[in-house]
Amino acid sequence: MKLHSENVSYTFGTEEGEAGTLIGLICREPMLIDSLYWWTFCDSASLNVVILGLNKKGRLTGEELYRDDDAPNNPYNETSYQLKKSVYAPNGCFIGISVDRGNLSLLTTSSTEAYPFVRQTNAYIEDLASALRLEYVEDLGTDYEENYYMGYSGRRLADEEAPKVSYQVVAFAGEVELYSADATDFIYQDFAWADLDKGDYRYAVEATYRNGEKARFFSDVITKETPSAISSVENCKAVQQVGNNLLIHAEAVQVISANGESVAGGTAVSVLSTDGWADGLYIIRTLENGKWASHKVVIK
Repeated sequence: MKLHSENVSYTFGTEEGEAGTLIGLICREPMLIDSLYWWTFCDSASLNVVILGLNKKGRLTGEELYRDDDAPNNPYNETSYQLKKSVYAPNGCFIGISVDRGNLSLLTTSSTEAYPFVRQTNAYIEDLASALRLEYVEDLGTDYEENYYMGYSGRRLADEEAPKVSYQVVAFAGEVELYSADATDFIYQDFAWADLDKGDYRYAVEATYRNGEKARFFSDVITKETPSAISSVENCKAVQQVGNNLLIHAEAVQVISANGESVAGGTAVSVLSTDGWADGLYIIRTLENGKWASHKVVIK
């Protein structure tokens, strides 16, 4: 894809380039890219070539589709470059070049009727490591509205080839894959979560492309704390267990932990929920007919 004219004008770049400072083009079509070319004003005989994926809204996803840290460069002349493998870019991509250190500039060309300046296409990334953000030359002023002498070739994907075929959400415990489910919406609800044991878990969204390639993007670790449950209740009429609740048949009740702290209590209490109680032994004191009685409850 050629966007520039043959009217060489100036250069765009930096005298203090680093590997994370990328200059390049945005391809906004679904493409299978095979080769690139560029014309640099640069002392280095090799460059870094980095191709980053875009989402359907044309924004960087952070997915690195291709990287070559030793691509040949013809200083101060046009360079043709064959990719080591074709790059599948269903939503388009950003094609950038950089040097490890030193000067790097791309030749720019003035607009013509056949090749007018294309907005939001000639771009750069100041520092890939600190900010995944595209900057556009036109934002620097009208004097910078010139197309880079850079292009790419390959095959434009047909509409039925372009989208990602499917998404799946995969649940992991550590590195062990537990289960997966097709994702058909932006919100995924894990109905198996309630059956999982206490522990650390994470999810991955797996994208399967039309050509069979897959990519996974992981979530942060999610910790499941298993709520405490009633293990045993001393058999009596005044205190009865129903699930994680205690039914109280008494005029008043006091709950005391094993270290002597008051946990709950009061008069006219009919139901006590044990949610949030720490594991351990508790004494349930009940007042019946003017007399206090003690009952043991174990939470674990």
